[in-house]
Amino acid sequence: MRTKGQSHSSRLTISCHTKLSLGAGTWFGWVRISICDEAGESPSWLASGTVPLLVHVSDMLGVARKRKLIEVMPEIDWIKIPPSEFDFLDFDDAEKLIAAAEGEWRTLILVAMRTGVRMGELIGLRWVDVDLSAGRINVRQNIVRGIAGLPKSGKPREIPLCDDAIEALAAHRHQRGSLVFCDAEGKALTSGLLAWPLKRAGLREIGWHVLRHTFASHLAMRGVPW
Repeated sequence: MRTKGQSHSSRLTISCHTKLSLGAGTWFGWVRISICDEAGESPSWLASGTVPLLVHVSDMLGVARKRKLIEVMPEIDWIKIPPSEFDFLDFDDAEKLIAAAEGEWRTLILVAMRTGVRMGELIGLRWVDVDLSAGRINVRQNIVRGIAGLPKSGKPREIPLCDDAIEALAAHRHQRGSLVFCDAEGKALTSGLLAWPLKRAGLREIGWHVLRHTFASHLAMRGVPW
C-alpha cells in the first residue's frame, strides 16, 4: 500500500503487515519507519516530527486493518522525546527584534510578544475580533497551513491588550480584507519567518513559539501572574 503525505513530499510504503518503509530507515521494535523525499534524502523535519508521524502511521494502519488490506495491526514502540529547552528573549533583545521587523511582521511580532497568542491564532485574527476601544482581542480562529479551525484550546478566549499593542494595531488598520494580518491580496499569511528581522537585529535563530515564551517570561519577571 502506498500513499503520499499532504504536508511533506514523502512516500509511505507498507510492504507487509510487519514492515513500514518510507525511505531512510529507522527501526522501532519490529516496525520499520523510513522516510525520504522525492530525491531519496531524509527530510530535515524527521527528527522533530517522528512522534506525530507515528501517530498518523498508527491511524493509517488501523484504517488498513478495518478495510482488510492488512491482516494484523503491527505494534509500534512509541518514542520518548526529552522536553525541549525553554527559550525566550530578554527585554533588550525583544525590543531589538521589534525594531528590526518591518510592515506586517513588525505588528505581528509585537502583538505576539505582548499577548502570548500563538502564531496560527494571530494569522487567523479578524478585525471583527479586535476591540481597540475596550483594549482586547477575541481569539476565535486558528489558521494552520491555510486551513481555518478553532483555537488550539478548542474554545474562544479573550486577551487584553497593552497600550503599545493597541497603538500598533490602530496604525496597522487596513482595508485589504477581514484578516488583521494578511498578504497584499488580503489572504492569510502562509508562514511566519523570523529569519530576516532576527538577522537585522543581530539575534540568534529562534522559532515562533519563543515569542510566546517571551511573553510569559516577561510577565513572570515583572511579578505579574499569567
